[in-house]
Parts: sequence; C-alpha cells; structure tokens
Amino acid sequence: MRLIICGAATRPHSDFDVSQLAHKSALASLIAATQVDPAHFLIETIIDEGSENLKQVFARPDGKPVANDTSFGVGYAPYSRLERCVSLAAEILRSAEFKLRFPTAGNDVKVMGHRIDDTIALTIAVAFIDRHVTSVNHYFAIKQEIGTYLRESLPYAAAIQINTLDDSDARDEAGVYLTVSGPSAEMGDCGQVGRGNRVNGLITPGRCMSLEAAASKIALFVSVQTMNTRACKKYRCSSKFSLSKETHTMDTTTRTALVIAFVVVALLLLLFGGGMMTGTLMSGGMMGSGSMGGISWMWLPTLLVVLLAVVLISAIFGKK
Repeated sequence: MRLIICGAATRPHSDFDVSQLAHKSALASLIAATQVDPAHFLIETIIDEGSENLKQVFARPDGKPVANDTSFGVGYAPYSRLERCVSLAAEILRSAEFKLRFPTAGNDVKVMGHRIDDTIALTIAVAFIDRHVTSVNHYFAIKQEIGTYLRESLPYAAAIQINTLDDSDARDEAGVYLTVSGPSAEMGDCGQVGRGNRVNGLITPGRCMSLEAAASKIALFVSVQTMNTRACKKYRCSSKFSLSKETHTMDTTTRTALVIAFVVVALLLLLFGGGMMTGTLMSGGMMGSGSMGGISWMWLPTLLVVLLAVVLISAIFGKK
C-alpha cells in the first residue's frame, strides 16, 4: 500500500530532517494499528516549509492563542439514545475483548445509525483481514456472529447490517470486504478527514456540530480544535442536569404562552359564566319554576371553558 504524507512543517534548524521523522512516525503507527509486515507499506513524504504568514503564529512574544482561519467549536449534552447506541457500538468494535474474539475484524470500522420513531438501525462497515478467513462461507458466518454479538452487547434494541455491499452470491474475494492489513485504504478509500468524527466521537448532522473533524487540523496550529475539545468536555460534564440550556429556554417560552392562554380562558369563563347565569334567571322567571333542567345545554360552553382552564393550570404548574 502506498501512503503519501504531505503538508507543511517548520524546521527548528536547517539540518532537521522532517521527512525522516514523518516516515518513522507513520510506519510505527501503521505497524501498531495493522499488525502486518512493514514491507506491505510504501511511504512517501512531500513536506514543504511552512509559510511565513503562518509561522508568525508561533513567533508572537505575547503567547496569546490565535487562529489562522475562521471556525468555531460546539459541544452539547446529554446525548440522545441513538447517539449513545452508535457510540457504544463503535467502542465495542474497538475493544480488546472484541479483537480477541474476532481477530478477523480489522481496525477500520464505521458505524452509521438512524432512528424512525422508536426503531434504531445500524449500518456497520468492518474491514475483514484475509488471513483469518478460509472461504466465502466462512466470511459470511463470521459476519453473522459479529452481528449477533453486537445485538447481545448493546443495551438498546437495534437492527444491524454489516458490510452491505457484499454480494450474497459471491464465489471469491471480489464480492466481499477483504483486506490484507485491515484499513479501507486498500479498497480505494483515500481517507480524507474533513467529514470525520468530531471531538465527541460522532458525526451528527441533526445537531449543532463543529465545522471540522477532530483530526483535520493540528490543535496547536488551529485553536478551534482546542475550542471544540473544551466545549465538548464542558457540556459532557454538564450532562448530569436534566435540561440543556436550549431545552430550558424552550420550556420557559412554552410556559409563558400557557400563562397567556390561561388568562384568555379566564376572561372567557367570566363572559360565558355571567351570560349563562343571566339567561337562567330570566328563563326561570318567565317559566315560573326557576328550574335549569330545560336549558341545561346553555351551560355547555361554560363547562368546556372550565375544563380547558383545568388543563392549562395542570400544564403550567405541573411541568418540570
């Protein structure tokens, strides 16, 4: 596998070999992550000197943190049931226990989840390592075992699909997800980081979300990565509270609307109540009996208004 490392670096002195350092670090990381013969990797480095404009970010004497671009950091809590399910599934797939039980599974794992009403569905991509697979049937048997293991390990009921691009009628490796070392880079994935996990380990298009993935920039160079980390930690620590700031604001607005509605209902009660009593006395006097039995239908609007008032009072003072 050919790996090209490119970018810019500031050398502390002219004799410092940045390319050698990058090559050595990348090779060590690949060996630890894939556990295969280093001969499988061809590493090239194309690293230039950093621009003068960006190098001055480190050269300022006041030491104040600055950013070289416009961005922002986002954090939120608590996590939804779907978010927790996706996060837990990824943790299980990365765990030492899972790796020991399923050595076939490589380190390149992706988990996508969606929820419709109360039904959670997970689509999972797991790169299989070919030396642990003896046949196509063996491949599909292991895949089924992994699905069963995940369903039994997750605290949430979820429909699970694994490697959905697989050809159920495959006769050889062409129809299944097999790799030599475990990463999807062997299958044509160029591995751009822009859409990768945020600091909380998730990609959440339905939530407020940081602009860039956690691994997309160097935290020391782009202060927004530090902002993302601090925001995530802050709201994760605040998750013990039952309401987030946003939810609290929505509840306050809702309660104000309910109070206004209650005042309107009270006015209607006075209007309809007074009208019904007047109508009853007049009818009673004209009929000579004072009985309300004959015109009981006239109290229906009043009763409806009273019932609505009770519901509003319960919503206003009973809402936590």
